[in-house]
Amino acid sequence: IVEAAIDAGEYRLIRVVSPSDNSTIRVLVFDLHDEGEVRKNLLNLGCSIEGTGTPGLIALNVPKPCRDSVDRFLR
Repeated sequence: IVEAAIDAGEYRLIRVVSPSDNSTIRVLVFDLHDEGEVRKNLLNLGCSIEGTGTPGLIALNVPKPCRDSVDRFLR
């Protein structure tokens, strides 16, 4: 959770109110035939996924307990 203010029509970060133990990662899958399988594996590892509207680009939320397994999978 962050506190922000509008400055010249844009949001500006004031401070972090409450940090999260989660990480946000974006993954680019070059072979679009593999995207469904990559998504399935990331979901099985405990991530949540949001659509980006761009084929092959996956935005995922990685909870702290899942970081090591997600790191191993992505490597």
